[in-house]
Amino acid sequence: MGFVALINYVIGAILADGSYRNCGFSIPVAFCFDKDGNEVLVSKNDLRTRILDLEIKKVGVM
Repeated sequence: MGFVALINYVIGAILADGSYRNCGFSIPVAFCFDKDGNEVLVSKNDLRTRILDLEIKKVGVM
């Protein structure tokens, strides 16, 4: 798991490798939360590229 704290935001990405209970599949997850714990972005099992504007808390999908 990787994450970055940026001006009171937490941004991260995880790729579950299927090792939990030997389930055999992977699920990509990306997330961003603001300093108050509010969700800015949560993406599960979606590989599309996103652009995150932290000033207006808007997410664009490419």
